[in-house]
Amino acid sequence: MRKLFCSAPILLASCAITGTQIQSECEAKYSGFVDAFNCTRDRIRAESPKRLDAPQAKLYMLQGEQLAARVKAGQMSDIDAKVEWAKAYMEMQRVYDADGQRRAAAVAAAVKTQNATNAQQTYQPIQPPKTTACTTTNVLGALQTDCTSR
Repeated sequence: MRKLFCSAPILLASCAITGTQIQSECEAKYSGFVDAFNCTRDRIRAESPKRLDAPQAKLYMLQGEQLAARVKAGQMSDIDAKVEWAKAYMEMQRVYDADGQRRAAAVAAAVKTQNATNAQQTYQPIQPPKTTACTTTNVLGALQTDCTSR
C-alpha cells in the first residue's frame, strides 16, 4: 500500500526530493516572486517532469505563471503573489489528500470484500453425522425391516 502512495504523480508530494523542497530552495535563493517561480518551474521540469502530470500540479503551475505575469505587469506585488500561490498550494494539497483518502478507502473496501469472499469459499459448515434407525417386525410370518435416516 505504501508503494501506491509513493508512486502517485504529484508535484509537491513524492518519495524523492519533493516539489516543496525545490520551491523552498528557490524561494531562499530569490526574494522576488517571478524569479522564485521561474526557478521552481525550471527545476521541476529538469529534475522530475513526471510531477507535472497530475492535473492538480498542472493547475498549480499555471496559477504560478498567471501570478508571475501579473507581477511583471505591475498589477500585483511580490508578497500578494506569494500569498496567492501559497493558497493555491493549500488547495492543491487538500484535493490531493482527499483523492488519497478516497483511494485508500477503495483499497480497504476491496480488501475487505476479498477477505469476505475468501472466508466464504473456505468455510464449510460441519454437518452432524447422519443416523439411521431400523426396526424389524414380523408381518404374517415374514420379517419386515423399515429404516429411517436423519
